[in-house]
Amino acid sequence: IPIVSALAFLIIGGYAAIFILPPILDRYMFSRIKPENHGAVGLGLMFLILFGMMPATYYAKSSFLMGAFISGLVFCRNHDVHVRFVTQFKRLLQWLMRIFFAASIGFQVPIKDFGNGIVIGYGLLFTVALLGKLAVGFLVPNFSNTDKFRGLHLRDCLVTGFSMAAEGEFAFVIAVFAVDQKLISPDLYASIVLAVLLSTIIPPFALRFTISYYNNLAQKMLRQAEDMERKRAHSISDAEERTPEEIEADLRVRISFYIHSVFLCTHFIE
Repeated sequence: IPIVSALAFLIIGGYAAIFILPPILDRYMFSRIKPENHGAVGLGLMFLILFGMMPATYYAKSSFLMGAFISGLVFCRNHDVHVRFVTQFKRLLQWLMRIFFAASIGFQVPIKDFGNGIVIGYGLLFTVALLGKLAVGFLVPNFSNTDKFRGLHLRDCLVTGFSMAAEGEFAFVIAVFAVDQKLISPDLYASIVLAVLLSTIIPPFALRFTISYYNNLAQKMLRQAEDMERKRAHSISDAEERTPEEIEADLRVRISFYIHSVFLCTHFIE
């Protein structure tokens, strides 16, 4: 039974991958290898486990993605393997994702159906529903000294919300599967794809604008602080250069000016 097999691999395999296999590997394998080779050896072992787990999960009527997940879970706390994987496969994964997206999903975007008013209407309605992910950003705790939902906290909320809203690639996969299995109509599929496209394209620009705005604001505040500090240092240096008689004379002039100002204001009010 697929659901039973998937749960068995997830619970039993996940427990073994987190609590059983890592201590065994650290004790009997990584302890006998030079530290600079931990990343390469761990990466190779991860692929060996992957080649065994993917067929096992597939023939057990579970998903082969479960096998890939469990294989990576074994080394999820191994920093050397993580660094080696990122450095070796970052560019490769970027190109593979582009090819996968274009070949499997990009070609299935029903552009011709986007001229249908019903498709556009439902698409905009679904887009409003997807904006609910933006509200997740306002659950971010306030780690700054500013008031809640103001200043730096508002920045953190917007950055998190726009980042969450931009994550819609997997929805394409679900929509393609649903229309292939005739679970939804072609018009509904076009509406879903339109909504996912809008929620995938617009939030990154909003995220970039938010980050740019608060960076410019921080630079402006920094320049103001520098000007204030420069003026303070200049006033201190001027005070040190002047004699006590000059300082007293300047103080008398300022006091006289303020006295006349107060008198004029009082006279005007009367």
